Amino acid sequence: MAIGDPVNTPNNRWDAFQANVTQVAQQKASKALAHVDKDSTQSETNAWDYLGDGEMHDKARNAATSGTETGRVFYRRSAVALTYSDNEIIEAQDPSQMMYDPNSKIVTSMGYAAGRKIDDIIFNAAIGTANVVTRSAAVPTNTPTALPAGQILGDGSAPMSFDLAAQVVKTFGNNEIDPSVYKVAFVTPDVVYTLLNLTEQTSSDYVNREALQRLNSSGVVPNWMGFDWIMSTRLPVETNDMRSLIFMTTDAVGYHEPEGIATYFERDPSRQYAWRPQCDLTAGAVRVEDAQLVKVIVAETGTVAPV
Repeated sequence: MAIGDPVNTPNNRWDAFQANVTQVAQQKASKALAHVDKDSTQSETNAWDYLGDGEMHDKARNAATSGTETGRVFYRRSAVALTYSDNEIIEAQDPSQMMYDPNSKIVTSMGYAAGRKIDDIIFNAAIGTANVVTRSAAVPTNTPTALPAGQILGDGSAPMSFDLAAQVVKTFGNNEIDPSVYKVAFVTPDVVYTLLNLTEQTSSDYVNREALQRLNSSGVVPNWMGFDWIMSTRLPVETNDMRSLIFMTTDAVGYHEPEGIATYFERDPSRQYAWRPQCDLTAGAVRVEDAQLVKVIVAETGTVAPV
């Protein structure tokens, strides 16, 4: 081949591409769904009933009436399902002009977004106002009820600490939540960083060596302080430098999902037959029992709301 042939000139260079598309780093599935009471009844709302406790009394002998009825009360809280949607548009000619089919990649991305939305629904319901349902003359009344002050720890002026974690354990104990009951702690990466610097969480003087060997996988010793620690970036922001952490049992939140994640993939004649991938989710949640959940507000400098 002669010198100066076009093949040998510097301007004739090929750009190669991978035949696959890599999704950007992101949370792909719900982290909270496995830790709530889930219901899939096809209805707009779903209610969770629970019964208040009572106490025994001294029994009077030969009394005409007992007069010691406790009067236990049934409570009801309701979750209202709302519909969420994710849509895109792909020109009809795009798949034939690209090395890969963009539609399948976008549908996968939509599924990831739906998983994150489920966490948003659960977390917001966990520490938001619960819809309490009462009836008078057979007419239901809905009353938004905030999480009691006694279930909220920290004021956002300090980061997570061993003392705060111990206060959470104390709060559950005062609420008669048995220590053997499974509990989960949803915390942020900033909190995991803080815990990695706590001697009480990283030293064999406090934690057995077998548990410390598993520290590197999550940043928190398994079952430390009686909780399954799960890191999430979706936890609600109090202000720009304060974040809400959620400690709860699996009975704390009810999740109502009449229609789970559904994807649609059709051509749209009104848009020149462009492909219209769409992903829908219909769901709602409610905090069922306040005593089963503790909210902790910690300081996190530079915190921003999740997107």
